[in-house]
Amino acid sequence: MDESREKVKKINSPADFGYMIRAKRKEQRLTQGRAAQMSGVGVRFLSELERGKTTAEIGKAMQVLARMGLELWVVEPGSESQAPSAIRVASSGGTSGGSGHEGGGYHGY
Repeated sequence: MDESREKVKKINSPADFGYMIRAKRKEQRLTQGRAAQMSGVGVRFLSELERGKTTAEIGKAMQVLARMGLELWVVEPGSESQAPSAIRVASSGGTSGGSGHEGGGYHGY
């Protein structure tokens, strides 16, 4: 499979979103405390985000994504983009690590 496509993951739920952040943080060998500090958010916020809190503030969540080296894409169905018809989190460098996640709607493409 194309390496760039391996880095694109479909996010179907807040739990999937949080899992991707947690996997990337662990890949970078960061504690929640250190990652929160580097992202400009509190440890409680990061912990709740990683657990899939449905009411997490989008601005803060995007700060965390940026610090983890991730980007949020919204792609329309039928688009010619690499990320087919869903909200995606795409790694901007390295692999996202997360191939072992089970459950939810997490799928690697």
